[in-house]
Formats: sequence, C-alpha cells, structure tokens
Amino acid sequence: MAMIAATIVAAPFAVVWAVGGYSPTQALQATLRPAARPAPASPRRPPLREPAVVEGDTARLPLIDTLVTRSGHWRLYDAGRDATLARYVWTLDEKPSFVRVMVCKRAFTHEAGDGAALDLTPVAAEIRHRGVTQFWQLQVAQGSCRIAQNGEPVAPRADWLRAAVMAGRLPAYRREQSFRPAPRTGLKAMPGGESVYDATSLGGESSNRNYVGVTSAQGGEYVSSRGFIHDVDARVIDAALHDEDVVRAWDAVAAYSWYSLAQPQGAVWSTGNHVTVDPQFPQPGDRAWEIANAGARARPDIDSVVPTEKWKRDLAHLENTGFVHWVLTEDPVAGLLVQRQAAYALASFYEYRRTRGDRRYRAYDEQERGMYNLLSAAWKARDVSARVASSKGSVIWRGARVAKMADDVIADLDARRFRPMAAAAVGGGDDYVRRLVGLPLAKLNASAWKTSAGGELTLRGSSAFELPQYGKEPLYLWTRAGDARVARWFAASARHLTVRALHIGGARGIDRSESARGSAFPAAPVGAPPFADDVGWAGWVKRLPIADASTQSFDGASLHTLTQVKATLLLAKAAGLKVPELEAALAKIDADWSRTVKPRYADLDSAKHWAAPN
Repeated sequence: MAMIAATIVAAPFAVVWAVGGYSPTQALQATLRPAARPAPASPRRPPLREPAVVEGDTARLPLIDTLVTRSGHWRLYDAGRDATLARYVWTLDEKPSFVRVMVCKRAFTHEAGDGAALDLTPVAAEIRHRGVTQFWQLQVAQGSCRIAQNGEPVAPRADWLRAAVMAGRLPAYRREQSFRPAPRTGLKAMPGGESVYDATSLGGESSNRNYVGVTSAQGGEYVSSRGFIHDVDARVIDAALHDEDVVRAWDAVAAYSWYSLAQPQGAVWSTGNHVTVDPQFPQPGDRAWEIANAGARARPDIDSVVPTEKWKRDLAHLENTGFVHWVLTEDPVAGLLVQRQAAYALASFYEYRRTRGDRRYRAYDEQERGMYNLLSAAWKARDVSARVASSKGSVIWRGARVAKMADDVIADLDARRFRPMAAAAVGGGDDYVRRLVGLPLAKLNASAWKTSAGGELTLRGSSAFELPQYGKEPLYLWTRAGDARVARWFAASARHLTVRALHIGGARGIDRSESARGSAFPAAPVGAPPFADDVGWAGWVKRLPIADASTQSFDGASLHTLTQVKATLLLAKAAGLKVPELEAALAKIDADWSRTVKPRYADLDSAKHWAAPN
C-alpha cells in the first residue's frame, strides 16, 4: 500500500493520466493491493473483417432532426443503416467546422441466437463537411454507440456547472468534506494537450481493466461505478467550485464518456427509430428488452440481452459517467450516454413479474444499491430530456416519457419497499425489523458474524455502506425537488445513520460491526428482535460479542464510508428534514474524529465521496 499512498498524497486532486489507454486513476482502484500494470490495450493490427463504410457529404445527407440545447443547434444526418449498424453524422451550427460520426450497433440477444464473445465491427468513415474531407477508423462493439470527431465541439462551461449545483441538479463535491488533509491542486492536462480517446480501441481489455475504470461486479471500492458519479466528474465539480481551470484537461475528461459509450451491451438501439429503445414500453416498431437473468432468458417474448465475456456489467455497479459532461456542455451525445444508463437500469426489472395489463414502469428491487442506482439514473435522464428540444424526438427520449418513468419507479418502490415497512405489524418479520431500524429500501439477509471468542453467530443484516455510498445523492436530489415519497425514505434512512453515529458511535457504528463477509451491519437476530425501537437496537448491537472496535473513535473504520455517512447527514439537514438527534450525531462524529489515530483504507478517500449541500 505504500506505493499507492504515495501516489495519492502526491496528487490527491489531480487526474493522473495513464499511459497506454488505461484508467488515469489506477492507484485509487486498488482496495487491498496495488493494481498490476495492465497489458497493452486493444490491438492496433489491421482488422481481419472487411470494414463497414460511413461516407457522404453533409450537404447531401438526409437531415433526420435538429436538437437544440444551450450549446447550440445540433444537426443529425442519416448516413445509412443495415441489420447491424445505424450510421449518423452530427454537425453543430455554432461551430461550423465541427463534424462527428456516430455508429450504433445492435445488441446481442438470446432470441437472435447470439453468443457472448466480444464482437468488434471495423468501420471506415469518409465524411466531407464544408469542403473538407475527414477520414476515421472505428471499431464498434455489440450494443454500443461509437463516435469519432474532429475535436471536442464545446468547451466546458464551469459557470453552467456551478449554476447547476446551486439549482439542485446535482450536489456539490468539495475537498473540504474530506477528513484527510491534502494539497490543494487542480486538474492536470494531458502532456502537450494530446487526446487520449482512440475510436479503434475500447480503452482496455475488460470491464475491470480499461480507461473508465472498474465497471464490473467484482468486490472493492473503485473510482467508477460505485456511487452517483465517477471520481473524475467529482474532481471536475470540486475544481469548478474552487474556480480552478477545467478546460485544459477537457479532452481527457471527455474520453470517459466516449469510452463508456463504446463498451458493449450498454443498451439496445432502435431498428427503425433513431433512439435508444425504451426497454419496458418500446417505441413503435421496436421490441421490449431486458438484461439476461443469470445469463438466461426470463420471458421468451422479450429480447434478453446477453452479457459479454470479459465486459460484464450489472445494475448494482451501474456506469456513472457522462452526467457532468452533459451539464458542462449540453452535448446531446453525452445526454445519450446518460439515458442509455437509465435504459439499462429499467431493463434490470424482469418482465415475467409484471401482471397482464400493467402499464406502469416497474422498478428493480433486489439489491439496495441497485435501487439507488435506478433512482440516480432516472434523475439524470429526466434532466437531459428537460433541456433538449427537437421536432422528431431523435436520440433523446421525450420529456413526458422520462417523467413517467421516474414517477412510476418511485411509486413502485414506495409500494413494494416503504409502505410494507411502515405498516408492518409487531413481530419478527423483516418489514417490522426494517421499520424499527430505519431501512426503507434495504433487504435483510442472514449472515454469519465472527464472535470475539472465535465462534460464529447468525444474524440478519443489511449493507453497512450502500446507503451512504449509493443512496445519499438520489435521496437528497429527489427530496429537494419536492418528492414527498422519497423524502420519507430519506428521513428514515438519515435517522438510521444518526442512531449508528450517536448511539453506537465510533468505528463500531460506521462499519466495524461487520459480518464475516465484511460488508453487512447487524439488524436483528434471526428470531424476534429483543428491542422495541431504534435506540434499543443500537444497545443490542453494542452488546453483541462480535467486535472490539471503538465506539469513541474511528480507528479501524473505513475512512471513505465515514466521509459518506457524515455527508448523508449533512444532505438530510440541508434538505430540511426533521431528523431527531441529527445535530447531536454530527457533533459526535466530529468528537470521535478528534480521537482518531488510524482509520482504515485512508488511501481510498476520493472526490466522489465528498458530496455536500448545494
């Protein structure tokens, strides 16, 4: 860990750009061991297949639509499509020299008999725009969209980002929220200003070894796919809020979006429309789709998207790139990336559970963080649709569709998770325990805890970290936007963390009461709970013979989890929630920190943990 720590302390706020097309934050992606030096990325040898062709002159290509955002008039042209690829060309009126190629490839499904191997289609593009011919080579994976362009079309607007934070479109992320002292340095640019995006490469060899970072389901804390936004996006927000330059690093930051868009099996592109297919209520002429259930079909009449070998993904670890890119530029393709993530989240609900005639969007409700990721994705998708105007609804979903998506999934989670908890009768059932402990979206599971005497104890528990890490931002944003249902969830969740911080206290209240597996926090015994309220629950936890961690300091607690517990409470306070003893809990956190000598995993503290009120 010494090498990792040295790297982070030397440049805690800098984007440390990688060599060879890999993640610029490899050091932060190690949990318990240094990351090995990755092998070279996608090969540069000539493609073995005859390339598909994208060609034409923008003066003659058919215009599909004009999308209008604050950054300008984005014109979308049809460069042809076949059974596999949809080809497009973009221009921007406000930057006449700009031209972009976008190629979207069909997703692989069980219904089409597709396999799971990565399938890259080589594409050769020759586009003439305003008398200048551009040549590009691309490789396009199944279920992805790929872009190539003659430079970034829009310089990032830090003033737009600051205004969005103030307006409550996203939280602040501030270095002052960190418990760990660190030098105050801004984002670093690529040497010589060179671009790091290569349209012939996926930026790496797998979903756990690539430029974006770990987007697979493997255990550990990483800069990507573990929270509301990517760590680099949080660093950009922090820099903008401190009036530091975000322009000089922009090509490298934007590459996160372009590589994310290029990863396989992210969503389904329409066969006849020019848009991502809504998985639950598809556009005319398209089929509904869902993520393969354990790699198999869930319902034969619904297209079941096949996971890709070495590039697997899931909702619990949903990509979190693109949203800050969208806010900074209002580039519709950054918005497309955000809405593809929402599509994937919606497709994680298995349609065999829907009753006949049900016309509501339904919510995934298996893993707690998956539910939070769905709420985050719906929030971001709604933001995009609200700020794009077009006559034909191309590329970006219509606002009414996304508004219904968001309202329906919140209503579904309220009906299936919160209301049964609130109405639970006294007894030993999970819903009653969740009501006592304050866990609106969590599911309880029986796990083994090691006892101080060396034995084992079986208890029901929930995640120690998923609420503060994945839940704080969507709960805060939807509450601040006036959704009374989410406000009730947030109030109960904030009370839960208040009790852990105040009535358990110290490292034991953060995450050192964990199960043998290391991530569950005790909620109740397997039988009837021996407590009648949340303070009684805290006393029961403290009496369990499972940990010798301090209740008066954070020695041994995970620093990034502690940071996010405090952030959750600060966001609840800023949202105007009346949470009993919240101020006392915040005071106890500060007092316990003053007695702390050695927290755990201090090297993993990073900008995406620093959410703060607007």
